Formats: sequence, structure tokens, C-alpha cells
Amino acid sequence: MLSIDDESLLSEFEQAKVEKPSPTKIIDETRTIYDSRKFGLSKNSLWGQPVLCDFGEARIGQAHKGLIQPELYRAPKVLFNMKWDCSVDIWNVAALIWDLFEDQHLFHALDQAQEVSATHHVAEMVGYIETPALEYL
Repeated sequence: MLSIDDESLLSEFEQAKVEKPSPTKIIDETRTIYDSRKFGLSKNSLWGQPVLCDFGEARIGQAHKGLIQPELYRAPKVLFNMKWDCSVDIWNVAALIWDLFEDQHLFHALDQAQEVSATHHVAEMVGYIETPALEYL
């Protein structure tokens, strides 16, 4: 992630959030997922220093199972509900780096109704990197 030198981006982002709130998906009483919102570009084309950040799902141990990561950045093992380890973070960072350099998402993961879809997400992955290994099927 990059820090922000042009703080007007924050007020514009906040105003857009007030005028048109992001879609949400309520999972249960304690968990709500918010759709990502595109962040504007700096007016002077200068960004601040790179900043390391956490997506909020730190885990201790060798292997885990269950949903983590923002939907657009989910690794295949997470999408397939397989056991995962720190390797999913590499996938996550790679997808994020694509977004930063290309100024667009690598994956969209939306169906025809513009709803988040793991099936469409996997289909996009297959389109880029071919059929997954048999252990995923």
C-alpha cells in the first residue's frame, strides 16, 4: 500500500461513501463484508511512501481452513475451502501488485447480476493460468 500525500483524496472518498454507500453482505451477527470502492488518483501524481499493512486476518500455526482475504484477492486454496498456509499471502500480494501497477483489478469475481461469485472468480483464474491441479478439483 502507499501512503497519501494529497489528503483531498480522503475527503472525496468520504463524500462518495456518504452519497453512495458500498454494498454489503451480512454473514452473521459479528461479520459484515463491505464491497471495495475505487480510490481516486492523486491530483499531483505523487503518492507517499510504501506502507506495509495487514488485511486483518493474521493466524498462528502451520495450516488453516476457512475464508480469509478480501474477495478479489482470495487465493485458490481459500476459494476451494482447502487447508491453506502462508502461501495464500503471496497470491494476495501478487494480485494487489497487479492492481497497483495496472490501475485495475486482475479479477472481478462477479456474475451477470453483478453479485460476488467464487465460480466466476475461479473461471477468471482458469482463463489466466489454465485448469487447476487435480488436488483442487
